[in-house]
Amino acid sequence: MRAVALALACVAAVAVAQPEGGHCEVPGFKGVRAVGPGLYVGGEQDAAQLAHLKELGVVLVVDLREAKEPGARAEAAQAAKAKLQYRRLEVAGASGLTEKNARALDALIREAKGAPVLVHCKSGERSAALLALRDGLVLGRSKGESLSFMRRAELLKFEAQVSALLEPAPDAGAASEPGPAR
Repeated sequence: MRAVALALACVAAVAVAQPEGGHCEVPGFKGVRAVGPGLYVGGEQDAAQLAHLKELGVVLVVDLREAKEPGARAEAAQAAKAKLQYRRLEVAGASGLTEKNARALDALIREAKGAPVLVHCKSGERSAALLALRDGLVLGRSKGESLSFMRRAELLKFEAQVSALLEPAPDAGAASEPGPAR
């Protein structure tokens, strides 16, 4: 019960946190951070930790690991045993950090209808990066706000790639337009 109270305090703190440092490690979990109201990011969890997620109110676990990664296949059964919804969105490392996957992740999070969600991969790095892309490309937040999400989670492995993906696309039509008449 103490872990639940601490986790809820973390979520409350994150909701009003400053842009930098606004995350909170959730006690009793390997690298799980509360990064927003009802949104957790982290690395893989074992069966006991998955069962413990129910105490935090988590209803959905989104696993970004590929099925071939160690431990990935067993998690669906472990989540079911813990009475958690489980979805896999295979994100193949850096090459899987795409707008298409950010939109797919958004659809999965919306399935929870506002209930708490854990998005995870092996280490949490892909999860933070894809959530940052979702922030910018799907939810329309600024590049700075989206990158601060990764910084708050202290998961920065893909920060340069996410930054590049959040750059506005050059206006393809501008280069082919004729210049002013002389």
